Amino acid sequence: MTQHCAGRSCARCGLRRQRTPEGWLYKVSVPAWANTDGRVEPAWYTVWVQAPAHVKRTPGTLLSTACFVIVSYLSGARPGEVLNLRRGCVEHDTASELWLMTGRHYKNAVDADGNKLPAGAPRRDPWVVIAPVARAVAALERLHPHPLLFPNRVTPHQQHLRDIKRRGEARTDGQIARDLAAFVT
Repeated sequence: MTQHCAGRSCARCGLRRQRTPEGWLYKVSVPAWANTDGRVEPAWYTVWVQAPAHVKRTPGTLLSTACFVIVSYLSGARPGEVLNLRRGCVEHDTASELWLMTGRHYKNAVDADGNKLPAGAPRRDPWVVIAPVARAVAALERLHPHPLLFPNRVTPHQQHLRDIKRRGEARTDGQIARDLAAFVT
């Protein structure tokens, strides 16, 4: 079984692609702010991204990288904290009309005896985020079935994981750095 859009244009996931002589171009919408007549208003800008020919990136990896940029930039979370976010980490508090993102922290995470916790510790206070972060997390939750939002390898819902050395673990700083470099070049 293949992904619902088979990696082509898809209104459901907002991903579009187009073949060029140099390779595939991927259309990605990103949130931004427009300054019109002295007012700052939310706006969406669409950009076309092309991975270099020597870099084999799937549409899922490109979409995941775009979501990483949005979540990292607009949440204030550290890269390691973002890479270890899990499904269901964002919720809308209707009483305060705020979007809240829960996760784990790694800096100064120690147990009762003062020993460092390599797996981190749950944050006492969630990050307060804006709607584009919530939409990026929702897109990641629809993209793949993994419990982590940024797994080592992005595979569609209908494909099963097989022969993966780091099954289900988060992407590393080095992996996301390579993905970001491919995303902007």
